[in-house]
Amino acid sequence: MTYAVGGSYFESCNCDPICPCRRIDGVPGGRSTHGECLGVLSWVIERGHADDVSLGLLVPVSSLSVTEARIEQLVVSATSSR
Repeated sequence: MTYAVGGSYFESCNCDPICPCRRIDGVPGGRSTHGECLGVLSWVIERGHADDVSLGLLVPVSSLSVTEARIEQLVVSATSSR
């Protein structure tokens, strides 16, 4: 399958900026500001395709709720897999 997409990415959550839960450049995130990260991620695909299927003008959205316990599991898992 060949694909390409271009557009914008937006995120918002209840943490203080910049969300400390985020993984940046492969480095696992840390603890959330308030004990639970509640957020929304969205993309505006302005142009793109997957094989012959046009993906332009799609707006996928994802909501999330991540607790401190889950963040700790992810950090431990990422650390032990190195």
